[in-house]
Amino acid sequence: MKICPNCGSSMDEETNFCTKCGTDLRNVAPSVQGNEAAPEANLAAQEEPVQENATPEQTATDVQNRPATTRAEAKQQSITASQLTNAAANQLSNAANYAKENFNFDAANMWQWFVNSWKHPFADQEAERWYGWVTLLVEDFLLGLGLYIFEQRSARGFDSTWNSNVANSTSGATFSVVFEMIIFLALIELCWIFACFISYKVIYNKKRDLLDLTNHIVQTSNLNAIFVVIYFLSMMFTSTTGGVLPILMLVLIEIFFSKAITVSLLGDNGEAHDKFYGYILFLAIQGITTLILIMVIGSSVISQIKSYLGSSFWSMFE
Repeated sequence: MKICPNCGSSMDEETNFCTKCGTDLRNVAPSVQGNEAAPEANLAAQEEPVQENATPEQTATDVQNRPATTRAEAKQQSITASQLTNAAANQLSNAANYAKENFNFDAANMWQWFVNSWKHPFADQEAERWYGWVTLLVEDFLLGLGLYIFEQRSARGFDSTWNSNVANSTSGATFSVVFEMIIFLALIELCWIFACFISYKVIYNKKRDLLDLTNHIVQTSNLNAIFVVIYFLSMMFTSTTGGVLPILMLVLIEIFFSKAITVSLLGDNGEAHDKFYGYILFLAIQGITTLILIMVIGSSVISQIKSYLGSSFWSMFE
């Protein structure tokens, strides 16, 4: 068959001119439509499989790429999670270090223990277990010594005014009274701390070391060390007629010590029993032990004071 190059009509191979447009077809090579269509169909068929074959390749590529992408994403997610975990751990570590630096102290010596307790009374300190009791005993000694010094100064002033011998005749009795007062104060503190120790075990259903508890109570009330020094100096240099400052210091010492015990008893969390009844137990033990000490030692101190007053009175006439 011949195809007219002008109008595209199909003619027989023997046709020399196009029957539609009259174009000369003698120089047009004959062609078979089926043969021409076949190559086109074959070409299309060849192209289509290529396209069809391309899709599996792309799919294979995608299949190959997807696990890689998934692995990359999983790796990235793992890195991100690890970074977040590390960041959280660092934050916790920083918080712990901050708390340790600011609220927990390792006292290398007793002076540092005092300074830390003045700055942060409620903070936990790693210190020698005997710091608390040594502090209490020294404070009790200074309280008694201050009273003794004040009495002797007053007696000497009285002697110089009335030309008597009160200071010499009463020095022994006064020292005995002061010594018994120091023992009385130490026992009172021991009984109060022991009452806190028992009540703490009842409230929290766990035992706390007595020396550690004493350290915590004393460090919470360590402003008392300053009050005791002020009291001692005032007893040494104040007027022999007395003054308000020593009495004020004694009141502050008692308040701070008793409140420090209360805070140490009720300040923790995780109580097993109601704190109110634990505190009632503490007050009961505190009151009973204090009353017993007053009856036992207080009577001796009172008799010593009576003897001292009698000696002072008769010394006025010597």
